Parts: sequence; structure tokens; C-alpha cells
Amino acid sequence: MAFFDIPVSHGRLESFLWEVENPLASVVVCHPHPLAGGTMHNHIAYRIAKAFKDAGISALRFNFRGVGRSSGTYDHGRGEIDDGRAAIDFLVERIPLVPCWVAGFSFGSRVALQLAVED
Repeated sequence: MAFFDIPVSHGRLESFLWEVENPLASVVVCHPHPLAGGTMHNHIAYRIAKAFKDAGISALRFNFRGVGRSSGTYDHGRGEIDDGRAAIDFLVERIPLVPCWVAGFSFGSRVALQLAVED
């Protein structure tokens, strides 16, 4: 497990990556609403990432803009989709040649769905 700062246009996104050896895939896990106290440390986001890790899938959790050590400010979902896209790009570059999935809880699932539709 390792912490990373993902570079983005507004500065950085704080992230935490559980890498597994010979992963079947990788996944970005998006957390609940930032204005309601959501962070990458939310217990459900943590459990989602842990379940993927335990299944042999490398899992990245990150804080949306304005949360924790992530720079920027809340952007009503628009900028948070950009944050998710940056997290996906980071993970695909770090762990190439395997499928990259996206998951989330509450607000994070809304962001994940939008990212999946765009891809």
C-alpha cells in the first residue's frame, strides 16, 4: 500500500493505492459527497476497495478536490468528474495491460457512472 499525489490542473489529488501482485484488473473507488464529510477513508469506500484487493484487483482510493490534502474546491460534480478521470489515467499508467474499472458509493457512484458512460 502506498500514498500518492496525483498531479491535476488545480494541483494534486491525495490518493492511496493497494497494489496486488499480478492483478486481474485495477479499480478506482470514488468516495461519498465531499460536502457531507465524504473522504477516501469513508468506511464503505474502504470496504469496496478492500473487497477488490482481496479479489486480486489493485484498488486506488482518492480524495476529490478540496478534501483532505487534495487541492481545489468543490465543483458541484463537474470538476469531480475531472478528478476521477485523472485518477483513472494515473492508475492506467501505473498498472497497464489490465482492465481498469471504476466504482463508488453515494456521490462517488454518480461520478463513477458518469465516467463509465463517457468511456
